[in-house]
Amino acid sequence: MKVELTKQHAGHVLPEKCPGLADGGNVDKHAPPGERKRVLVELISTVVDDLDASGANPENKKSFLLHVAWHEGARLTTRIQSGEGPARSFYQMERGKAVDAVDYAKTKGWMDKLADSAGTSQDAILSAWTELQGASGSYFPEGNLIGNLLSSDDHDLFATYMARIALKRVSVPIGTSYEEHADYWADHWKIEFPNNDRAQQVDTFISEAMEVDSLSTGKIVVYGPGGLRIEGMTVGDVASLLRRLAICGVR
Repeated sequence: MKVELTKQHAGHVLPEKCPGLADGGNVDKHAPPGERKRVLVELISTVVDDLDASGANPENKKSFLLHVAWHEGARLTTRIQSGEGPARSFYQMERGKAVDAVDYAKTKGWMDKLADSAGTSQDAILSAWTELQGASGSYFPEGNLIGNLLSSDDHDLFATYMARIALKRVSVPIGTSYEEHADYWADHWKIEFPNNDRAQQVDTFISEAMEVDSLSTGKIVVYGPGGLRIEGMTVGDVASLLRRLAICGVR
């Protein structure tokens, strides 16, 4: 499906009135589901193509990361765990896993990738990592740079690098079925189920993985002074977008 909306000077007005509608490098939590998926898929592709260029079945790794983020991040609507929990980013990374990710990045010579994706220096990342090493529990110390980056609306690429690097520490290959993705998530990412509800959460993971795979990934393009173009979106997503435009005051 292709829909084109032209608004006078939309290329200048929309980014100001409705941040996140224009193409960008981070997921807009308030965008339609297909658009949220589209942006994260592009970020995941960037990371996996970089870190797994010579590995087997990179498309399966991309799919697994998407399934994890869609499930952990409440369909890509939150980067901060509910109930004042410790996990951060759409992947819901806690302090210990962040320590492991940076440690592995050091070992593999990937610190430049973390620094570049965060827009900061390797020394700054390492300083924050040292602080995390000295902390205890699952929470990030207040003001810690890595915790702040993972919580930020502006650093989804950094978070995706961190998640992929943390998972690359696991030597067990990722299976290809929905059930195998769910079990891999439970065994190597979630790991602990304090409420003894692993089976229920695995079933939810599978259901949500199927859900995100069924979504159309529409593309929103803002250009000026022509207007707004929407490509490949469902009728429902277009309707949601139009409601957002009205809320933003775009006529």
